Amino acid sequence: MKIRTDFVTNSSSSSFIFKEFNSEKIKQAVEHRLALSSEECEKPWHPYLRELASSMAGRRFREYPLRDLMEVYSWYCNEVISKWLGVKMWKGWDDYDRWDAELEQALSEKVYLSNSDEKWNALFILDLYEDYLYKADLWNTDEKSMEVSSEILNAQIKDYLQSWECEGSILQVFYMNNLEELLKGAKRFEGKELANVMEYFFGAQYLYFDETETHYLISEALEEAGLCLYSCCHMG
Repeated sequence: MKIRTDFVTNSSSSSFIFKEFNSEKIKQAVEHRLALSSEECEKPWHPYLRELASSMAGRRFREYPLRDLMEVYSWYCNEVISKWLGVKMWKGWDDYDRWDAELEQALSEKVYLSNSDEKWNALFILDLYEDYLYKADLWNTDEKSMEVSSEILNAQIKDYLQSWECEGSILQVFYMNNLEELLKGAKRFEGKELANVMEYFFGAQYLYFDETETHYLISEALEEAGLCLYSCCHMG
């Protein structure tokens, strides 16, 4: 399965996806993690990390420009699909083949129903719009609003399924086997903002996105406390 790279930039950045956002719980989680920190090299970072934890602000997806949203989507898409299908995400290149084989097997056994699998409809829409924005040279837009249009989806589907990004991927097979139902299911999102589709895809409403790499102790604190559904620090 190909790893999507379309919207990944060369700059360092971080993001955390929250079902709910609670500033006090975040500060408590970071403080707890710092209390467990025994490495001398970590201690000079503690004042900065406390300040960062206090300033973190989770915002609704619709408050971010499409550029940031699609970059975040490109980071997490494979992880979200793996979670849906119960496949353990790969942690290193030596584990990639195991993950790829298990995901392909799980996806081949997936029974899709357009009227009950709306998260898969959301995935389908976001994949097509990611391709559309890139090819229309709109991916770097500061716009925060774009509505789902059946006209765009229908016009984009053929090019996308034959594109390099999709060709040979296990999602291509899944899409082609369920194309009619996917297009029918996508109509449920007609007129909705892409940000709303993304919230449905992630099963979350709040995103923290910053164009700097966040210290790993913050990530560990939020993950260990179960406060964020997904987290990523992308190094440029």
